Amino acid sequence: MVLEEKTLELDKMIGTYKGEIQEMPRSIQGVDNIRRELDVNNKMYLFLLEKDKHAHCTGRDYSTSTGN
Repeated sequence: MVLEEKTLELDKMIGTYKGEIQEMPRSIQGVDNIRRELDVNNKMYLFLLEKDKHAHCTGRDYSTSTGN
C-alpha cells in the first residue's frame, strides 16, 4: 500500500518534470529571439551614432533637416 502510494507520487513528479522539460525549448527560443532583437537594435544604434558623429564632423546637422 505504501509502496503503491510512493510509486504514484513519483509518477506524478516524473510527469511534472517531463512537462517542464518540454516547455524549455520554447523558453530557450524566446531568449534567442530577444538576443537577436537586442543585437539588431545595438547595431542600428551604433550605425546611427556613427552617422551622427560623421554629420557633426562635416558640419551638417540632419536633425533639423526639413527634407527640402
